[in-house]
Amino acid sequence: MEKGIYKSQFTQAVRFFSSSDSLSIFNFYNKLSQTKNIDSLATLFTMINDTSVNVKFGDLGSEETEDTIYSLKKNAYSTPQKLNGGWIIYYCSDNIFTPVNIGDQQTVDGIKKKIRGRKLEVLFNEYRINLLSGTNIKINPKTIMVLSNSLWEKLKNKTAVTDKEINYFELNEK
Repeated sequence: MEKGIYKSQFTQAVRFFSSSDSLSIFNFYNKLSQTKNIDSLATLFTMINDTSVNVKFGDLGSEETEDTIYSLKKNAYSTPQKLNGGWIIYYCSDNIFTPVNIGDQQTVDGIKKKIRGRKLEVLFNEYRINLLSGTNIKINPKTIMVLSNSLWEKLKNKTAVTDKEINYFELNEK
């Protein structure tokens, strides 16, 4: 909670420099320490994507990424990070401080909800990995098509029973 309250007080203005080319991102990283003007450096590396985002507590799916970003002071940057088949550098343009009223129960509940959601996701992923470890799932496309066609035949002429069912079909045992 303490960590969540601390992070909730800051909005990190971050620039994401990303590329699928590791050589480009590491060359960019090496040049970062040699320049004061990051904008002019960014224009030299046209193969690197430059995106600016304001990051608030709970915005990012990964707590590890969030910790990296929140550890950066103004005008500081991270080392290149491997991310989904590419590379990324986080550059903190600004740390915007907005105090949080911990006496406001709604604010505290919002922070708790974000923390609880992250913990549940970690536990779910651990459970899913343990449940499926050693299991090999193969999907037969013909079976999926037979199932899909069978469901469609049952549902295509179904009329809505309630107003809620207009936009979806409720499936049950029948």
